[in-house]
Amino acid sequence: MQHFKTILNLLNWLKGMPGGLKLNAPLGHFLGNVFANYMNVWKYVIIYLFSILPFLLKLSFVFGCFYGVILLFSIAVDFFRIFTLHLVICFVVSRKLYEIFVHNLLSMYRHFMGIKWNVLRRRIDSCELRNDQLFVNTLFLMNLLFLFPTVAVYYYAFTAFVIG
Repeated sequence: MQHFKTILNLLNWLKGMPGGLKLNAPLGHFLGNVFANYMNVWKYVIIYLFSILPFLLKLSFVFGCFYGVILLFSIAVDFFRIFTLHLVICFVVSRKLYEIFVHNLLSMYRHFMGIKWNVLRRRIDSCELRNDQLFVNTLFLMNLLFLFPTVAVYYYAFTAFVIG
């Protein structure tokens, strides 16, 4: 259970000012709370899995005697993947959020510069925006730009946890 304490300490550190970075506090607290609540729920799943682990190990050794050592190795890899699934899910969620932010930032920047991606022809076309459209686009671009570091920090933290 030390693993969960490490992750929760990381999430609490990310909620504040990690490494002196000034992040968006409401978004940081929201993401930190979402991931922390998910970790707390997953902790109970792991406790349940540990309670039935002796039965699963006995069953896998019985099958291992019949089918060989490769089956035992594959079962060990499956157990490892099950016990680290919560980190992979947090990584996938943070990666998807990061990709959405990057895609929308690029799209808003293109509109701000007077160009847009034509989906049907798969090329960049020029577009002219009215003043009100340009104003709304600028507002969205600035909001995304100021929220992006918070999302990026969570993405890089979970990337380091999963890869490292």
